[in-house]
Amino acid sequence: MAVLRSITMRNYRRYQGEVELELGDDVTVISMPLGNGKTTVLEAITWCLFGSGAADTSEIANAQEMCRGGAEVMVALGFEGGARLERSASCPADGGAEAQNIRWSLVDQNGKAAQGRPNDEDEFIDLQEELFPNACAYSNLVSGPGLMGGSGRIEKAVMASGEWCCTDLPLRAGAQATALFFEACPSSMIDLVAYDPIGRPEVGIDPGGEVEAQEVQMALLAHSLGFIKAHDRDGNCPIFLDDPFHGMGAELKGRALRAMLNFFEGRQVIFLLSDPSEVEALRAAGAVDKELEIWG
Repeated sequence: MAVLRSITMRNYRRYQGEVELELGDDVTVISMPLGNGKTTVLEAITWCLFGSGAADTSEIANAQEMCRGGAEVMVALGFEGGARLERSASCPADGGAEAQNIRWSLVDQNGKAAQGRPNDEDEFIDLQEELFPNACAYSNLVSGPGLMGGSGRIEKAVMASGEWCCTDLPLRAGAQATALFFEACPSSMIDLVAYDPIGRPEVGIDPGGEVEAQEVQMALLAHSLGFIKAHDRDGNCPIFLDDPFHGMGAELKGRALRAMLNFFEGRQVIFLLSDPSEVEALRAAGAVDKELEIWG
């Protein structure tokens, strides 16, 4: 595993032309207006890591570029030490998914370069697992708006971890999730955040207690983040949080933000935010290592 230094996108969905996002060592804030592509950043990372199975390749190209006669689409992840994972596709205006020329390329930590196509990417998969393991790729890309519907990412991470059934990982994840939840919601009737045998969320509620919807949202967020901290104990993989305070009132947002900064102190965390008040709260906490703005 290595520190992620940059994300480069060319003509990927909303992003026309080439956009490079350079990331800080600790907390990076990427702010953009609502609807301008926060979730697209997570989708781009997923497509780069996993390829066509992560997105319909007929829909990855920027629409404006396609109208101009086709698009060259590329997403690259640059890591500390010079390692790089890249996936690209040629999207002709008159061609479907089968007409696209999908390719991958890589540069490993020793400077060795290689390239190929999806039917022969063992070398890419090996380096991807070394730099950004599957379990982390599934768990560490967190979308707040997607939590209530159940994204299934933690269940996939549980399967990819290979540790769930034979170690104390479920207990450690539950302890971490519950501790984070209590710091954000100290007076809630929810008294436990845990995981079922395949990693789905379970909560304990005091008998007769009433629980607010925003507390449920916080419990689901704690469920995702508790697994991340328990699984990646060395803290090597970056954590992406897309609108993590979705559905929370101002008071809970403030407590959740402080709790999460304490929870992931010293970790590389990337916040993708549209609410200016959330960006300002992170600035006021003195936690921001790097700040980027995207407009368009």
